[in-house]
Order: sequence, then C-alpha cells, then structure tokens
Amino acid sequence: MKPVARKYIPEEFLFDKRLLGHNLSQGIITPQELQEHLNQLPDLSDEVAYLEPPAEDNGKSEN
Repeated sequence: MKPVARKYIPEEFLFDKRLLGHNLSQGIITPQELQEHLNQLPDLSDEVAYLEPPAEDNGKSEN
C-alpha cells in the first residue's frame, strides 16, 4: 500500500483517537506534535459530570 502524504489527510483526522496509533507508527505525526496538540486542548475538568454508582440490588431484581 502506497503511503498517503500528510497534506492529503484532513486536519481533524491527524489527532483522531481512533487513528492516533496508525498516524504515529507511519510517521504522519510525531510524538512531539501529539504532545503540542494535547497541551493546546482546553481544560474541561470543571465540566465533568460525576455519576452515582448503582444501588445494590441484594438479589431482588425481577428478570
């Protein structure tokens, strides 16, 4: 398979989580570029929604 030049890959695919391993292993992006991208992401930790764990069932569920 012929490698694809980076200029033909849409920007949103370069750091797509599903393609990161491939893009790194093929040299499409460098680890330094990935780190720079991660450093530029906004901190959204104050927008996290915490979920309550489910209540214990004690074997009384109706299946």
